[in-house]
Amino acid sequence: MKKEKDIQSLKAQSVWLLTAKIIGFALSFFLPLVIVRSLSQEAVGHYREAFLVIMNAVIILPLGLSMSAYYFLARETERRGAAIFNILLFNFVVGGLACLFLFIYPESIGNIFRSEELTRLAPKIGIVIWIWIFATFLETVAIANQEARVATVFIILAQLSKTLLMGGAVLIFATVEAFIWAAMIQGVIQTAVLIYYLRTRFPGFWRGKEGNKEEMIRLTARAMQKLAFVYFPIYAFLLVTSQTFIITLFTEKYAASASVFAINLTLLPLGVMITDPIVRSYKELGRFFLVTRIIVLAGVVAVLYIGLGSFSMTGIISVAVGAIILEKIIAETMVVRKLGLGLRHLAMMKNVGKAAVISLVAGVVTYLVYSNVHEYLRVVGQHFAEETFHTSDLGAVNFVGGSLVLLISGLVFAPIYLIGANLWGLIEDSERNAVRSILRKFLPLRTVEPATDTRG
Repeated sequence: MKKEKDIQSLKAQSVWLLTAKIIGFALSFFLPLVIVRSLSQEAVGHYREAFLVIMNAVIILPLGLSMSAYYFLARETERRGAAIFNILLFNFVVGGLACLFLFIYPESIGNIFRSEELTRLAPKIGIVIWIWIFATFLETVAIANQEARVATVFIILAQLSKTLLMGGAVLIFATVEAFIWAAMIQGVIQTAVLIYYLRTRFPGFWRGKEGNKEEMIRLTARAMQKLAFVYFPIYAFLLVTSQTFIITLFTEKYAASASVFAINLTLLPLGVMITDPIVRSYKELGRFFLVTRIIVLAGVVAVLYIGLGSFSMTGIISVAVGAIILEKIIAETMVVRKLGLGLRHLAMMKNVGKAAVISLVAGVVTYLVYSNVHEYLRVVGQHFAEETFHTSDLGAVNFVGGSLVLLISGLVFAPIYLIGANLWGLIEDSERNAVRSILRKFLPLRTVEPATDTRG
């Protein structure tokens, strides 16, 4: 009975976190729309370069130490506060060193991107890196503390505050510098929330056995199935409609970046490969992976430094994505060997394979429709916008035309994927019941009949 309760608890936490990620993903769409329509193309380039540095620094510099919270908070009872304090101290020091480096050598970023503007902004970029490395522990610690609902609120509010603050800064001041100041403010607010949360959950934190392998495998496989159900169809749909997607969101000026977007999309299906919690659960894996990550990072820096003058933007992105894929492969290999995974465990991954096949079928059908009608639908949407809104603004007209193409493509893709997922047993009874309970809030009860299980 206790085991069944634990499984239900895991399902509930997964649903909450997945909901938060989807809402956060949706909120993140609005910010690029504001940026590309409020800044010049040159300023948009500076913004992307600045936040490419910030996001890579926030991800790489902490060396994944924050993930160790999943290990210590689940196992320690008396030293949980000490573990939290050590993580915070490490993040604070690493972020501070990055900030100090950019204060002393601001030209380091400017030389990489050949931009005097980034040289000028480098000290402020360093402050954002420092604050964000420290503040982003908020989501991790809430999840590690098994407070999925609280983590959901943190994820949604963090993305909402970013959108409001940074979008407002761009609309009011229309400069990259204002955007960076807004990022600082958002980081300070998130840091304050983090400190408050830690003080209430781990009082006095500043004072500073291996798990069951089969259970770990089972939980990891189940989490991978849920991620595959969402990530694979999104990847297939965006890959088919990438050109229209970029033009719709960022206007035709950025059509050439569709190839870069397609390369970046490669990371989406790889997101189902869950390795970090397992790697952090075994000290020997953690040490080995830390060395591996440093070597891969050094290799990327060396390749980019040598080839920056001859690489195109597509080449640069390919190197960065290739490094992440290499890390994923190495981590997955370590996990497979450590947990003793073999052919007997393949059955646990059958739903991941099913999601991939159904996404592929839906993607092929959508591609056949999209490739034949997307130009026609785009023109129809543009004419509709011109006639209805009496505007000839190219950005607005292209947005409506592209949105119509994406809508029709989605209406082709979604039913094929959802029907296939239902027929092949990817949608569980509990998930159907959850959908019905949501529909009952908006529709009369008698119109929502129980779904028939079509799996035989």
